[in-house]
Amino acid sequence: MAAELLRRQDEDQAVRLIPAAERTPELMEWWRAVDEANTAWLRELIAARGWPGEARVGRQAAGAAWLLAQHADRQPDFQQECLELLSAAVTAGDADPQHGTLLEDRVRVTQGQQQILGTQLTQNPDGTLAPYPVANPDEVEALRAAWGFKPLERYIEQVAASAK
Repeated sequence: MAAELLRRQDEDQAVRLIPAAERTPELMEWWRAVDEANTAWLRELIAARGWPGEARVGRQAAGAAWLLAQHADRQPDFQQECLELLSAAVTAGDADPQHGTLLEDRVRVTQGQQQILGTQLTQNPDGTLAPYPVANPDEVEALRAAWGFKPLERYIEQVAASAK
């Protein structure tokens, strides 16, 4: 199970690391197919064995499970289920708390709600990146620091640089 999670994570990241300028329609179809296959596989895994926490699969593979859930955007009900399972694992000390907060922001954005930490970004018409709406903009930097995240401006710069 751990080896398969890590293999799927590698494929997930391979498609996402291709520079934006090189993203052809064929590549975007591959991206969609990778996400759909990973989501279906993770759904089956969770149905059969529950959330793959750190105690069962190790820290890296548990992180891979989070990443697959993070990219399960086409199945928001399943993504919400993953958030609930991951949150329980975080509470039990069996998952990285940052993964829980990242997935919570993702699910909130998917559901049309304001996010907590500003981890989910959108592209403005001028090509710059900005966070989707945040629930408490005046508190976001303090919350990010408390959870061990970089300041929002540095995070946006990093994501923008990696997307080129």
